[in-house]
This record gives sequence, C-alpha cells and structure tokens, in this order.
Amino acid sequence: MGFKFHQEMLNHTIGVSLKKPYSPYIDNEDYLIETILVRAFESGRLQNQPPAVAIDYDKLTESW
Repeated sequence: MGFKFHQEMLNHTIGVSLKKPYSPYIDNEDYLIETILVRAFESGRLQNQPPAVAIDYDKLTESW
C-alpha cells in the first residue's frame, strides 16, 4: 500500500482534508490553526518566515 492510500485513510479517520483550501476567515478550525501558528512565531517556538498567503491576524480575530 502506498503513501497516498495511507494519507487518505488518515484524513478520513481524523476528518481532515488536505485538498480543501485554507480559509481562516471562514473555517473555525483553520482560524484556530492560524492562532496556534501566530503564537508559535511570536514566542520563537517556530522560526518566523514569510507566509504563502498574507493574513491580517488583527482583522481575522475581529471576524471571530
């Protein structure tokens, strides 16, 4: 069994789809992920890097 099969089984088991777009302004789970990332960058736990898609976190938190 290949990687793709195992990835699809994992996605199905935990209810995550890597095929759906990242939408922190719409999807609460994506918003929580963004919050975790922002806090990790601010605390130095993750090395800061430019985002693939710019997100205004202050505006994002106002929408939730």
